[in-house]
Amino acid sequence: MKPDPTPLFDASAARRRVFMIFSARSLPYASVCLEGLTAQSAEPLDLHLVVDTQDEVTQLRDFIATLAAGDRHHIALYCAGDLDALAARRFAALPALRAFRDGHPCWRKITDPLLLSDGDQEMIVLDPDLFFPNAFRFEPTPERGLALMFQRPNCLLPPDAVIRAFDAGIPLADHVDIGVAQVRADAIDPAWLEGVVGALDVGRYTRFMHIEALVWSALAMRIGGGYLDATAWRCWQRGTFKRAAVAAGLPGHLTLKLEPIPRAKCLHVSGPSKYWLLSALGSGSLFYSNADRRAGTALRPFVPFTRERFTFQQRYKRAFRRLLGEAA
Repeated sequence: MKPDPTPLFDASAARRRVFMIFSARSLPYASVCLEGLTAQSAEPLDLHLVVDTQDEVTQLRDFIATLAAGDRHHIALYCAGDLDALAARRFAALPALRAFRDGHPCWRKITDPLLLSDGDQEMIVLDPDLFFPNAFRFEPTPERGLALMFQRPNCLLPPDAVIRAFDAGIPLADHVDIGVAQVRADAIDPAWLEGVVGALDVGRYTRFMHIEALVWSALAMRIGGGYLDATAWRCWQRGTFKRAAVAAGLPGHLTLKLEPIPRAKCLHVSGPSKYWLLSALGSGSLFYSNADRRAGTALRPFVPFTRERFTFQQRYKRAFRRLLGEAA
């Protein structure tokens, strides 16, 4: 099931600068994201897609040619290597930031939009596991702050890295979700970013994509901004009930039936739910409702994440894992 291009598209609107950094291995769900994004956006997009290798660029180019609404937007394709020389030049005096870019591929969601931007240009950074069920507009990108999606509790992992951030005196925002991030290039100080990734000693954590969330969380507390409206910009919550239901045998894609699709601009089908996306569309658990969701929504202020709250959450997670183990 593919979305029809929205008739609410306004070709005269200002182009929005959008970035997706991903691997072609993600195409089973990234294709759904790109089909919905390009068909349902009521604004023209300058869409920058960065994949891992030149072979993936070729694969992605073939897919882009199939997009029903692709000609509404400017779409540029890069592989990570295309930006290596630019990174070496721009980050010449920032060795920790260069190492960060060379770590987990997801971390390039922070560095590579910066490499392709100047001055106060906006950067709307998207995960590839997003679903766009309705005609929509992105919210205005803050002039100085950061806009992030909201989730409970948060995706700040691994625990050792969170403790390292606390020990280094790096303030963190709670409830961050990294499905969508909106910020202007000049709101991010590369020297500050160098200090954060250096303090986190990110080389220890190259297996953990979630370090990206820690950096966004720190940036949120550094420059302000707020959470995107959690109904319009919806994050699939892997809460206690869903974990227990799936552990008891409920097909995972059925948990997506609980999402308020007609009210959403975007659904972040995060974690394991992204692997259920195609079956959810096939079964009707997810669907394109094609409602008009162009109206803007307000940001909510960021909530600080404290060491006390972190400690409580770790105790709760350990208790819940023991409970599931006993139930099994």
